[in-house]
Amino acid sequence: MTIAVALLTALAACAGGDVSRIGRDTYRVARRSVEAGLGPPVEATAYVYDKANDYCSDRGRVVQTVKLDQVDPTPGHPASVTLTFRCIFSIAPL
Repeated sequence: MTIAVALLTALAACAGGDVSRIGRDTYRVARRSVEAGLGPPVEATAYVYDKANDYCSDRGRVVQTVKLDQVDPTPGHPASVTLTFRCIFSIAPL
């Protein structure tokens, strides 16, 4: 049981999720998914957008997607998602 907990903790640490500044007003957040099955990494995509939204809303701004990279899982390789974004001021509709 202790080994299983240590393994899950290590996997969670490798999964990513911290917002990193990669340029002037440009940020990146990534997540590896442990989702089983085939298809797009839906939970990981939701996670990176949640992190980006939290990051921008803490600054009174909203997310503008620059690039979204999704890699579907294959046997032996987890899915991954990388979101590159900017935090911009919200433009209110007229």
